[in-house]
Amino acid sequence: MKTSSRPWIWLPLAAACVAGLSACNGPASTPAPSAANGPAPSAAANVSLGCTIPTFNHPFFVAMKKGLEEEAAAQGATINVVDGENDAQKQLTAIDNFVVQKVGAVILCPTESETLGPGVKKANEAQIPVITVNRTVADGETVTYVGADDTEGGRMQGQELMAALPKGGKILLLQGVLGSSPQRNRQAGLEEALKGHPEYEIVSKVPYKFERALGVSAMETALLQFPKGKLDAVVAQSDDGALAAADVCTQKGRTEIKIIGFNGESDAFDYIKDGKIHATILQDAETQGREAVRATLAHLKGEKVPNPQITRLYTITKQSMGEHQPAWQSTKS
Repeated sequence: MKTSSRPWIWLPLAAACVAGLSACNGPASTPAPSAANGPAPSAAANVSLGCTIPTFNHPFFVAMKKGLEEEAAAQGATINVVDGENDAQKQLTAIDNFVVQKVGAVILCPTESETLGPGVKKANEAQIPVITVNRTVADGETVTYVGADDTEGGRMQGQELMAALPKGGKILLLQGVLGSSPQRNRQAGLEEALKGHPEYEIVSKVPYKFERALGVSAMETALLQFPKGKLDAVVAQSDDGALAAADVCTQKGRTEIKIIGFNGESDAFDYIKDGKIHATILQDAETQGREAVRATLAHLKGEKVPNPQITRLYTITKQSMGEHQPAWQSTKS
C-alpha cells in the first residue's frame, strides 16, 4: 500500500513478535538481527544514513520523508533520502550507491517487496544494517520492520464492512501496487475477516497502483460491469482509491455503495463527514519515519531493537472521526 505532514497525535508503538504480516500480525520479511547486519558502532553521532522511499510525489511519503529527516537532524545524524520514483530498479541503484558510500545503515521503504531483496542482500554483504519502514522485503536480512500491521488493517476493513452491511454484499477490491507488501497483506487481512461468511463475496479485484486517477478509471469500468444491485461495497487499499470511487459513485448516482479506504488523509475525513465514504483505516507515515530513524540509531549504538515495531491503526467513521486528526492534509481533491 507511502506513500504527509503529521502534526497530530502520537501513535504509540506496540512491539509484536509474530510470524508474518500475511499470516499473523507481523512481517514475514523482517528476520531477527544477525551477524550479517554488521557490528554496531559505539555511538551514532554524526553517522550517515542512506534511505530510499517509493516516491516524493505522494503526501504519504512526503510525510514519511519529513519524519525521517527531522528525526535524523534531532539525533545529530545525517540522512540522504532518495526518491525511488516508483521504480524498483532506481531503488536498487540507490542501495548500490549507499554501499559504495559506506553509509552507517540503510532505511528502506521498498516499492516492491520481491524486487528489492537483492539490494538488501548487497547491503548485508557489505556489513551495512538494513531497516525497513512501512513496507517489507521478501529476501535478505533486516534489523527490524517499523510500520503498521497491514494484515490487521485489512482485517479492520473487513470488520467495518461487515458492520456496515450486516446482511452481506458483493465487494469490489481496489488493489494498490501489485506485489507490494501493503497490497498483499491488506488483501490477506480482508480475506481473513470475510472467511467463513459466504454472504460476503469479492466479485472483482482491480489494481490501481495507489493512484487516484487510475482509481477513477477502474471505478468507471466497474460500474459498467456491475449495474445497480450487483455491487454493494468498495474496499480500496488506500484513500486514493476510496476517494476516486466516491467521486465516480457520486457522479453516477451510485450512492448506495459503501466505500472503505486506508491511510486517513484529510480528504477522506471530509468525505466521511459528507457521507461519501463510509470509513478509512488511519495510519501515520511521519511517525513511522521518525521511529525508523530511532530504531536505526539505537541499533548502531549497540542497543537491542525489537522486531517488528508496530504503529497503531484506527478505524475512522463518522462516529469516531472526532477522536482523531487526519494523517495529513491532502494536496489534491
